[in-house]
Formats: sequence, C-alpha cells, structure tokens
Amino acid sequence: MEPGKEKYDEIEKRLKKAATPDERMPKQKHVRWCILSVYDLGTSEPFWSVIKAFRGDTVHPVALYKMLFVVHKMVVDGPAPIVQEAIFERGFIADTAKNLPWSDYTGPVDNYVVYLGEKLAFHKQHTAFAGNFDYEDYVSLRGASNLAAGFVLVEDLVGYYSVIEEFYQNLFAIERMTEALLAPLLPLVEEAFGLYTFVKSMLTAMFVSIEDPSSLDPLEKKFCSLFGKLKAFYRSCDSLQVIRHLLTLPEIGEKPVSFLEIREDFFKVEEAPQVQPTQALPYVGENRLERDLDEAENKTAERTMKLQGDVGESRLSGDIDPDLFKMPSLDDSPPRRPAPIRTSTKNDQWMPRAAPECREHVQRISFLESELEKETSVRKRLVVLCMEQKDRLEKFAQRIGKLKKEHGDSAMFEKKTYQKLEGALKRVEEAREAERTEKRRNEKLARAYRELRAEYVECAGSKNEKEVEELEERLELEKTRRQRQQEKFLDEKELAENALHSLQKDLAEKDTRIEELEKQASTEKFREDNKMEVLADEMKDLLVDFDDRKRKYYEGLEDAFGELFRTTPGLIDRMGGIASLLVQLVQTAVEEQREIVQAGHGTGDPSQFYKKYHRWKEGLVSAAKQIVQDSSRLLGLAGRDEAPEKTIVGCTRLTASISQLLTAARVKADTSGKTHLRLEELAARVQTMASELSGNVRQQTTAVPADLDAFEKMTETEFTRRLYELKEETEQLDSELVRKREEISRMNRYGYHQEEDAV
Repeated sequence: MEPGKEKYDEIEKRLKKAATPDERMPKQKHVRWCILSVYDLGTSEPFWSVIKAFRGDTVHPVALYKMLFVVHKMVVDGPAPIVQEAIFERGFIADTAKNLPWSDYTGPVDNYVVYLGEKLAFHKQHTAFAGNFDYEDYVSLRGASNLAAGFVLVEDLVGYYSVIEEFYQNLFAIERMTEALLAPLLPLVEEAFGLYTFVKSMLTAMFVSIEDPSSLDPLEKKFCSLFGKLKAFYRSCDSLQVIRHLLTLPEIGEKPVSFLEIREDFFKVEEAPQVQPTQALPYVGENRLERDLDEAENKTAERTMKLQGDVGESRLSGDIDPDLFKMPSLDDSPPRRPAPIRTSTKNDQWMPRAAPECREHVQRISFLESELEKETSVRKRLVVLCMEQKDRLEKFAQRIGKLKKEHGDSAMFEKKTYQKLEGALKRVEEAREAERTEKRRNEKLARAYRELRAEYVECAGSKNEKEVEELEERLELEKTRRQRQQEKFLDEKELAENALHSLQKDLAEKDTRIEELEKQASTEKFREDNKMEVLADEMKDLLVDFDDRKRKYYEGLEDAFGELFRTTPGLIDRMGGIASLLVQLVQTAVEEQREIVQAGHGTGDPSQFYKKYHRWKEGLVSAAKQIVQDSSRLLGLAGRDEAPEKTIVGCTRLTASISQLLTAARVKADTSGKTHLRLEELAARVQTMASELSGNVRQQTTAVPADLDAFEKMTETEFTRRLYELKEETEQLDSELVRKREEISRMNRYGYHQEEDAV
C-alpha cells in the first residue's frame, strides 16, 4: 500500500474516532494526530477529502458538531498553508448545516458554521496572521511605521473579537450544557489570547513611535474594553472543570497595561548613548531566522558597548557613511521616530542592536524565501488540481463515448425497425389497392359476361350457331384472363401477409424478451430484498408440518414420532413449543432487518444499502438459514428412531445458530430498540427450551436400563472392547463439537467484529 493511502486511511480512522455521535469531549489525541499528519504531508488536501466524505455519510448532529471542532482546531493549530487552503473550502463549510434534522445541536451547529465563515473571511482579508493569531514583532513594527494602517488593523482586530464574544456567549446561553458543546472553548481561548497579545504589542509600538500619543486615546479605550471582556471570558472558563482539566488559562494580569508608562520608560532608556536606530524592518514570517539572530546577538552582547563606542567615534570622524544606518521602510511616508526590535513575543526585553547591514540582508533573503515557498505550495496545489481535472475530463469522455455508442446502436435498431414496418405497411396498402382494382375489373367482367350471356341467349334463340360459337370462345378467353389476374392478386396478397406476419413475429419476440428481462430483474430484486421473508415462510411450513404430524399422532391416525418421543411424556409438546418460538424468532429478525434498511446508515435506498453492507446482509441471512436447517433437522429427528445423542447435538447446533444470528444483528441494529429487545428475549427463551429438551433427552437416556441380558451374555473381552469403542466414539464427537464451535467463533470475529470497527 502506498504511504499516502495509509496516511489517508489513518486520517479517516482518527477523524471517525474524534467525531463520534456521543456527547463527550472529543479525544484530543486523535485531533492532535490529524494535525501532525497534515504537518508531515505538507498539505491539507487528504484532510479535506476525508472531511467531505465524512460529511456525506454523517447525519447525526453531534458528530457533525465535533467535525466542525476538528476543522477549527486544524485551522488554529495547523501549519500556515492550511489557513489559505481552508479559505477555499468556505462554501463546503457553509453547506454542512443545510438539510440538518432538528435537534438540540441544530442551533450550535449553525452558530459554529457562521463563526468559522467569519474567521476565514478575516484571514482572507489579513493574510499575515496565523490561525491562532501568532505573530512576529515585525508585524507590529510594520504597522507602527504607518499609523493609519495600524489604526485600521487594531480596529479590525477589536471588531473580530466581538465575533468571538458572540460565539462563546451563545455557547454559555445553552441550557443543557454537555462536554461536546464546550469543546470550541479550547481553540477560542488560544485565539483570544493571541489577538490580545498582538493588539498589546502593536499599541506599544505605536505609542513609542508617535510624537503626540493623545491621538491614540480611542484605541487605548478599546484595548481596556477588550481586556475587561477577555478577563470575564477567562473567569467563565475557569469555572468549568472540563476546561481546567484540558487547558491552562493564560495570565493577563488584574488590570490593563498603561501605554504612557511604557512610553516614559522607553525614552528613559533612549537617553543613554547608543547606535542610531534603524527604521522599521520588513515583515519576515520565519521563526527559525529569528532564533538564529537571537543566538548571534547573545554571543555579541559583551561586545555591544564597545561596538557602540567605536561606531560613535567613527561617525564623529566621518569614516562611516550615514546612509548605511538607514533601512528602507515599507511605505513612502515621512520618517518617524522608530521603535526598537523585540527579541521575543514572550517577554518585554528590547533587543540589542547589531550590525544593520547584516540584518537588512538576512531579513530580505528570508522574506524572499517565504514568498518563494508560498508560490511553490500554490503551484503544487494548482498542478494537483489540474491533474484531478484532467482525470475527470477523461472519465467524462469515456462515459460520453460509451453513451454515444449505446445511443447509436439503439437508434440504428429503431431505424431498421421503422424501415421494416414502413415496407410492410406499403405492401399491405399495395395489396389493398390491387384488391380494389381487381374488384372493379371483376365488376366490369361480370357486366360483360351478362351482356355476352344476353347476346348468347338471343343468338341461341335465332339458332345462329356460328355466332354462338364465337361468343363462347370470347367468354372462355375472358374467363381465362380473369382467372390469371386473380391468381396474380392472390400471390401478391400472400407475399404482403407473410411480410407483415414476419414483422409482427419479430416485434412479439422483442416484447417477450423485454418482459423476461423485467421479470428476471424483479425476481432478482425480490430475492435480494426478501431472502429473510422466504426463510420465515419455510420456518412456518416446518411448524405447520410438525403440528399436522402431532395431530395425527394424538388422533391415532399415524405413528409419526420415534420411540424416544413416544415413550417420554412432554417431549413432543416441548418440541412444538420450540418450533413455534423459532417461527416468531425468524419473523422478528425479518422485522429488524427492515428497520435497519429503512434507517439507511448513510445510504439513500435499499439497493445502495445492500451493496455497501453486503457482508453484513449475507451474514444475517446465513445465520437465519442455518437456524431453519437446524430446526428442520431437529424436527426430523423427532420422527425417526435415531440415537438420543443426535437430538442432543441438534439442540446444541440450534443454540449456536441462534447466537450467530444475534451476533450478526447487533452489528447494525439499535440495541435499545423494541424489536431488538424482543429478538433477544425470544432467542433466550428458545435457547432455554432447547437446553431443557437436551437435558430431558439425556436424563431419559440415562434412566433407560441397559440390556442386562445382552451384557451378561458378553465375555469379559467383548464387554471391555465394546466399552472402549463407545468411549472412543464419545471423544471423537466431543472433539468435533469443540472444533465446530471454534470455527464459528473465528468466523464471527472475522466477519462481524472487523466490520463493526470499520463502521
């Protein structure tokens, strides 16, 4: 198997375990595994493919809600490219809440879909942010170099926090709170803290970069409001035990920071002699380079003061060009008072300045590398999409060619049929026209005959023999000509009738073939859908036959039972009770199969259900068929003088078949449903009665005295040999029974338990 296929199957398996239909918190290990697999693959396409297939099979609202939580965690904690890839899937996320049946989770699912749409829309507008709002200080410094852009960005971030606030307030407003409903609070806490940290860092950079900080008072008020809302949100989360168990809430202090105090402290530090500060550096989105620079700057910390003194002296002496100390800004705005670069996002210590030329080149190279990586990932995605589109077009072309060929064959057959029909109708019309023409000719001949006859009579009256002979010759010639014309007409009519008969025969054969195919299709569908019903009818026939034999036996009409059942009171009635319960058991299995097929389990109609769960259906039918066979064998043993051990073995086999039927039914059935409970009850009653029947037969066999005369007549050697033969036969039967039971157990484990795990 290919590695990609293995990873795809593992993602599908983990996602199904994370998005179960129960109301417990999704297991974080499965969610983390999905995120790590996307890191390993470098793309989230397999993840979205599994999500889409999972949505096609999912109708349970709880599972759908957990699926959205996995998507949320993937966007927040996943690699950087997944945010841009998730933006392309906004339409799919918006469609997940459509056609959802009403339940307690319908409203939360709708709210979750709306929130994810708002989040992806924000990231589409602000592509520099990661899913958890993680950032580098260069972002805030870039915004600080352009106060108008920074002002707008802070406004957008504070506005986006209102979306987060509305979402978690809707969660807290739900009356029946469950662990599954509280799951989105985990990524929300991380998002809110990242947003707060970024706004705090950016406002700090803006306050130390502006001449008059009073113009930033509106932003400071909004920051204080954001701090209060975030503090209340963390307090609400801290009151929930499930959140405290899974997450450590960040510490943001008891009151908001004062940016004016930070500004004063900054300018106190600026009074010390230092290297001319550079302008704001361009944005670099790579943490690796930042860590390398931090290590290099820590190693040169001891030389910083000496470097500053040397640079100051060089600048005074004019040895160093002042342009080397200037860095290009991201915009063409007039130079402002620059802010120093921070070493890390986790502390407030300002980074010591190193050689500006090296930093400029390193950051430009890193910026180009990041842009190249983005372009490469987009190009790879476009190549994959082109290949998929090409495969789809090839499949469509093959399908269209096949349909054209089928359409051409049917059109050709229809054309030939119409041509034959038109030819036959034309010949029939010609025959009718010839018949009409012949009729007119016959009428003319009749008139001529009557005229000749009249002339003949007149000639005969005048005894003009010569004229009479001429008239007779003319009459004879006319009769001959008429006879030939009639024969020609009859020949043409026969040909037309034969052609019409041949065409009608061909059409009748086609209709017969079509009817046979339809009947065959309906028969196959009947066999597919009604195998269990046929088995139920067979079981009813066995019960009717047994009741008829019992009635004849009690009325003395027929000796229909063996010696064991005739001599043991109550065995016949107990066997009849078992047969009656078996009929109810098989009929209940039929009803449960109908309920399972009607439920669908992610399929649209029964044919798709049988196609998808073919192994389960075959297992259920096989178990029911085995019950009918064992019942027929057991009822047949009651009518013959067989060894009692065969009746005991038959009861044991019947019990095993019933257990197989219950195992097959539990795979897809609702174990708490009324029908399944009735099936379990009937199975228990049948197994109990079969055990009692086996015990009665065994007790009766033991109670029957042995043929003492036959044993007394045996010699000691013959008695010992017969005893060991019986023991050997008993051991063989026991070993065979154990082997059969082990084989049934292996079949159950392989055929059903594995399928249950896959589902």
